[in-house]
Amino acid sequence: MDTLCFANVSSLSIDGTEAKVGSSIGEAILKRLSDFKLPLAGEYQKNGMHKIFYTRKLSHFLQVLDQPPLLLGSDGLARDASELKSLNFPTETAANFGLGVLNSSLFYWFFTVYSDCRNVNRREIDFFPNGFRSASDFDLNQLGHLAKKLMESMRANAKSVTMDYKKHGRMTIQCFFPRLSKSEIDDLDIVISRIYGLTAEQLEFVINYDIKYRMGQNTEGDDD
Repeated sequence: MDTLCFANVSSLSIDGTEAKVGSSIGEAILKRLSDFKLPLAGEYQKNGMHKIFYTRKLSHFLQVLDQPPLLLGSDGLARDASELKSLNFPTETAANFGLGVLNSSLFYWFFTVYSDCRNVNRREIDFFPNGFRSASDFDLNQLGHLAKKLMESMRANAKSVTMDYKKHGRMTIQCFFPRLSKSEIDDLDIVISRIYGLTAEQLEFVINYDIKYRMGQNTEGDDD
């Protein structure tokens, strides 16, 4: 009982959901994020030509990609992943911002604060504070470069796994393991912390959040 900590989150609810934080540093980060009044959803466009993709499946990392993962049926033809969703942006710069932010440990932490931690839902993505319009051109360019570097790392660490399904038969799936690209994710968080004005202490908290479990020796299927 002596180790319990509390934080005042009465003004930090989102869409009726109370923030699950119990520390002063978590409270301070949420208050800093709340200074950005526009949500990330404000950057989407229904007919936007620049897409990023995410899967609703979740382990200790979210999986947000710049192109759909490869999924082949037993006939060798490509299939659409049923859990794969897309976000459309009007420009490559905006799409790269979304790609970088949604792969960051900052967003992972934000997601755990407001979600049920079971599936990646649009609500948490849509409501994430939007720092795109206040970011400098330098930070946006660097974030875009680092987001592409992360994608290269994730593809380099990906594996093709063949599995048998009762409904779909044998399928070959490109599986990703984001924990193997944690250093690239950390680089993203450094730039993102500048965009959102986080302190060095807050950045360290975000980068190391739940690190023991996120970087644990999971079975290969846990991260895909």
